[in-house]
Amino acid sequence: MKSRLIIAMGTLFGLAACGQPQPAQQAAAVQLAPPAQPLATTGLLPGSRPNILLVVADDLGYQDLSVFGGEIATPNIDSLFNAGVMLTQFYTSVSCQPTRAMLLSGTDHHLAGVGAQGRVVEGSASYQNRLTENVASIAERMAALDYHTSMIGKWHLGMEAGQTPADRGFERSFVVLEAGAFHFDLIGYGARDGVHYESDGEPVTSLPEDFYTTIAYTDHMLGFIEEASAANRPFFGYMAYTSPHWPIQALDADMAKVRGRYSEGYDVIRARRFERMKALGLIPADAAAPQLAAGITPWNQLSAERQAEEIAVMEAYAAMVERLDAEVGRIKTRLQELGELDNTLIMFMSDNGAEGTAEDGPFLAQYRAQFNNSVENTGKRDSYRMIGPGWGDAGAAFDFLSKGSMAQGGIHAPAVVSAPGLGLAPGRSDALVAALDIAPTFVELAGGINATTIDGRSVLPMTGRSLAALLRGEISAVRGDNETLAFELGGQRAVFRGKWKALWIQPPNGTGNWQLFNLANDPGETADLAAANADLMAELAAAYDRHAADVGVIPPGPPAAAAVQ
Repeated sequence: MKSRLIIAMGTLFGLAACGQPQPAQQAAAVQLAPPAQPLATTGLLPGSRPNILLVVADDLGYQDLSVFGGEIATPNIDSLFNAGVMLTQFYTSVSCQPTRAMLLSGTDHHLAGVGAQGRVVEGSASYQNRLTENVASIAERMAALDYHTSMIGKWHLGMEAGQTPADRGFERSFVVLEAGAFHFDLIGYGARDGVHYESDGEPVTSLPEDFYTTIAYTDHMLGFIEEASAANRPFFGYMAYTSPHWPIQALDADMAKVRGRYSEGYDVIRARRFERMKALGLIPADAAAPQLAAGITPWNQLSAERQAEEIAVMEAYAAMVERLDAEVGRIKTRLQELGELDNTLIMFMSDNGAEGTAEDGPFLAQYRAQFNNSVENTGKRDSYRMIGPGWGDAGAAFDFLSKGSMAQGGIHAPAVVSAPGLGLAPGRSDALVAALDIAPTFVELAGGINATTIDGRSVLPMTGRSLAALLRGEISAVRGDNETLAFELGGQRAVFRGKWKALWIQPPNGTGNWQLFNLANDPGETADLAAANADLMAELAAAYDRHAADVGVIPPGPPAAAAVQ
């Protein structure tokens, strides 16, 4: 009998049909899971030893997806949401590396060695800028349970000998070790050389002429899946796509499909997406729109030349996302051909909120100037563009701010679990869950325990909560109303408890003091209730202090350049 299969997939949702539908057609095409309700008891049993495929999209915004009011056509991912459990309160860290540390370790990212992106503090195990030996990777845990383990795409958790995927439990891998690279070539984000690809731990020194990351990564994972299936072994596969992370680069054929879609500009798109969230019942009908990030220029104040640039880069971005969706479709098709799709559980997430880095900031500005960033060349292999804060805010239209911030727009990420063949009924769960909960979920489903010894090495226990009982409908939450979930990065802080969120971020977008928000009726974090709820605010601030002590937070120094990657 074939092993059951779980796919945990990075941020993508979609329309019911491809192409370029008009807003009215979009509303009719999108099928949403029903409102939050008790989930039906499922056939997904503890220790069922399913195959597991974790797919993560890089910097894809919450509302870039049509199921949340976006206009990008992602029908393959849409089908997952239509048959799955939408996790409406799923949280990551503010950027790529700490989120991946949580995903791979099942712990807070400080405990895993990535206290801050790109920061090393001598003598602190929490700030090593890599996944340390203090924790076991999910691949190491799954390998100990006799799983075939494989990975493609972005590692970003260590560059030196003993730190790469081949050293941390992945039997097969094709990866870029850095935060990412150009999508067509061996060129790094911040330099024309220095990017390191590895295949099963061996350096890759050249790429095929027709190489494109999203397609090539899929090709490799298909081979790994087929290998495991032929050996009749359960497998864990981690698909860490680098799309749609900058530089925004897409295939010509994909860009041709989206021409003209964004001529209205980011103000109109943002407002339309926000209203769609209300119409779909995903935020309260009377919810106030979040503030715009500081420094965003209104669309009608841009010059015609600047508007043309903004339109071109968003078209290329949409093309990248639609290609990513097509490759997810290829995975699903091959699984069906292998007889695995009916036994598939799919979990889908993003690594952080929408990307909103300003192109004219000090980071990468000089490097970007080496490339041809004309309107006509935008999206091609020798261009280097980012979508910028205007489109970034549109990607988080109902949340405040974007990637890099502890506000909702930086850490509130879409996620779905879909397993119709395993009896998992569609619905919505408003349970408070986070990236560190994924590894414990996989281990429980594989029949493992929260081991503190892996291959003779002592490791920290996973601190996340398994979602298995939640998915089976046995419980409605994995954290009680009086339990807190806390995050920190670069001095920014957030503490969740039930419907409440305490937030501490610096000006110009924050106050430099604790603020308090009721997310149930104010998802955009528009009304600070700290003064009116002083006792609660004090409790949450104290909870953060305990968290900081537990995980070894060290107040930040000057930000590292890598912190925006």
